[in-house]
Amino acid sequence: MKKILILLNILIFNSCIISDNNYKNVTSSKNDINFYDLVEVQFQDGSFKGSVSIPIFLKKLKPVGDTIFQYEYFDDVSGYTISIDKLKSRNTEKLSDKEYLDISNDTFKNKWKGDLSRVEKILPPIMKNVKVITLQSNLIIHDKYFLKRVSQFIDKRLDGTILEGVNCINFHFVTLQNKTKYSFNINYYGDDKSVSNLVGLFNTVGGSIKFN
Repeated sequence: MKKILILLNILIFNSCIISDNNYKNVTSSKNDINFYDLVEVQFQDGSFKGSVSIPIFLKKLKPVGDTIFQYEYFDDVSGYTISIDKLKSRNTEKLSDKEYLDISNDTFKNKWKGDLSRVEKILPPIMKNVKVITLQSNLIIHDKYFLKRVSQFIDKRLDGTILEGVNCINFHFVTLQNKTKYSFNINYYGDDKSVSNLVGLFNTVGGSIKFN
C-alpha cells in the first residue's frame, strides 16, 4: 500500500477508441489541431526528444530546474501557461508507462472507489481550494500510456501579484518514458472561462504529445 501511495503522490473530451484493458486512444486528429490553429514545437531532455502542438500566441521562456519546456501568455487579468516537468526516481526506473498507469488505475478505481477527494488530499500545498474535476488513468496518446487529471484551484505562488486569488484551470497529463516521469501542465488563469470553455483546446494540446 505504501508503494502505491508513493506512486500516486508523484502523479500530481475528444472521441475515444477502446484499446487493450479498457485503455482509450485520445490522440488528437490533424483536423482538431488545425481547428485550434496549433503549431508543433519540440522539447528535449538530454538525447530524448518529443513534440507537442500549442497555441501560436504563446511565448517561449527559459526553463528552470526540472522544467524542460515552458511557454506562456498573460495580459492584465488572465493568461495561459504550458510546461513540461521531469522526475526520475526509483519508482520511475522500475516501471514501464503501462505498469505505472495500471497501478494508478487500480488504486483509484478499486481501492479509492473513484473518490476524487482522495486525490485532492495528495496534491501540492500551492493549490488552494483545489477541486479535482476528473481523473483518467487509462489513456493512450501516440502509442504511449498517459494519466490525465483536470482540476481548478487558486495558485498560492501568485499571492502578492495582480493574479492573486484568480482561478486556475489545470489539465495535467503524465506519462513514464525513458525511465522518467514527464508531467505536462496546461493552465488557464482567469475568472472568465470555465472548464467547458477550455476542454476542446486543452484536450487537443494534450492529445498531440509525441515522443520520438
